[in-house]
Amino acid sequence: MRVFMFLPMCMFFFFCKAQDIQMSLNMFRSGDVLVKKQISCKNLVQKGDDVLWDISDADVINKSYKVKYTDVSGHKDRMACTERATMYYYDLHNDTLLIGGFENNSTKIDYDLKEISLRFPMKYGDFYSGLFHGTGTYCDKVSMRSFGKYTVEADACGTLVLPEGDTLRSVTRIHTERFVYGVSYPADSIVAISSRPLSTDSIIRFMEQKPFLLKTDIYRWYAAGYRYPVLEKHVTCLHGHEGKPYTETFYIPLSGQEKSDNNETRKNAVRSVTDGQTSGGIKENIEYYKVFLQEASSLSLRLEYRMAHPAEISYGVFTSDGKSVCQGGHTMMQSGTHSVDIDMSGCRNGVYVVYIDAGGHRYTEKITLKR
Repeated sequence: MRVFMFLPMCMFFFFCKAQDIQMSLNMFRSGDVLVKKQISCKNLVQKGDDVLWDISDADVINKSYKVKYTDVSGHKDRMACTERATMYYYDLHNDTLLIGGFENNSTKIDYDLKEISLRFPMKYGDFYSGLFHGTGTYCDKVSMRSFGKYTVEADACGTLVLPEGDTLRSVTRIHTERFVYGVSYPADSIVAISSRPLSTDSIIRFMEQKPFLLKTDIYRWYAAGYRYPVLEKHVTCLHGHEGKPYTETFYIPLSGQEKSDNNETRKNAVRSVTDGQTSGGIKENIEYYKVFLQEASSLSLRLEYRMAHPAEISYGVFTSDGKSVCQGGHTMMQSGTHSVDIDMSGCRNGVYVVYIDAGGHRYTEKITLKR
């Protein structure tokens, strides 16, 4: 069994304190209008603690995609979110935000067994699961039940690099996984099926015997100081086509959330690549780095770092008494995210010092390897 211990030696390693999702700061607000940008990007699958997500090179597919939040007349504690010509209903019950249904030009579903969207407060590591059930109509020609199971997990926290070059610290990602099942009936059956919801036992039994119709994975990235997610990813697949998912990713520019009332929190959440100054007024070359050990077929140490602007990089690993384990680099690296793996399989137990030198600025970490 190996135990890895990390002891920080300098102020430049940015440990991320996960952003808690709170009702006062992150609950929907009637009258808010957001403009999303649909983007094309990769490398958003990482989960865990102290993750680096980089969408600085994302391509914009759709520049104008509006989302509007409104109260629902006659329904206390219900709010509607309208996007893509569909109105989604959310109900706030005590500390829990529930999905109450949706409707558009073709389909209307009301949930009697509602799905958890968020539970306040929600922090990294929190996990919820359950069942949902609703009834409705399709094109006024078919009545149907829509039901299934879901999980909601705050599965990652870390740092998000934005297309404008800004870096958001204390970002928490919420992952929702849904499996949707359905049964259709004649159009005039809606009253009968609405008055007889399926029991939880019936839902579970159906799911054990029948394949799902639709599976969706929704990822939402929340940053300190911003009411709504700054990034969303939706992955949808049909039964039998799991290998060909349909993926959409949306970025909500920070300027579109400036009316949020979390101003003081926001001031401490965003760090631009242009404001990393030393006391001598020299820009830092590395705005983020991470050092960690990983095990595959052999033990290796990985350095991940993001360059604010081009600089020559060198790195090394030394024993505590100064003997060199590895030295490398001395290469001009461009701005962006980079990584390097260093073989540690032949190293003995003990303390090692890792350094990265970027254009004359040295960043140092100490690790302890125990087997």
